[in-house]
Amino acid sequence: MPPSSLRKGSRSRPATDRTDGRRQTPTEHEQRAGLAASLNTAGWLEARLGNAAHGLAYCQQALALAQETGNQPITAATWDSLGYVRHLLGQHEAAVSCYRQAAAIFAECGAVCYRAEVVINLGDIHEAAGDRQEARKLWREALEVFEQAHHPDTERLRAKIQGSRMKTA
Repeated sequence: MPPSSLRKGSRSRPATDRTDGRRQTPTEHEQRAGLAASLNTAGWLEARLGNAAHGLAYCQQALALAQETGNQPITAATWDSLGYVRHLLGQHEAAVSCYRQAAAIFAECGAVCYRAEVVINLGDIHEAAGDRQEARKLWREALEVFEQAHHPDTERLRAKIQGSRMKTA
């Protein structure tokens, strides 16, 4: 999903922390964090469009920048993207490791729904490896968070769990 500033009908607002309305230029640190976020998005999109090798390179650059800036949400999001790319490349153990990094950082940040989304991805890897029981366990863990948060994907996840049960029945 594109950032809110790119969605149809949204208005971008100038970067300002000033009460007098004058535009404030982002610091170099903020620019580097923004570059990390952009590289992460580019990497995810490259992988999504079928070029996982290029996506991996972008995400690795993004991770280095995100960690350098200490921006935990961008670091976690980049670990999540790296998990996705590694999964597409068939590197399932590496993907699990990346997803676990993302989940841990999102948990530290208190981003419970983002963490739940990563846990869903972990479940997907277990399902791909044939471990449906572990996949369902992880999906149910995420479902509890989604239900409490009234997340818009709650029903989709519930259907996924139900569909997985039907495959094994």
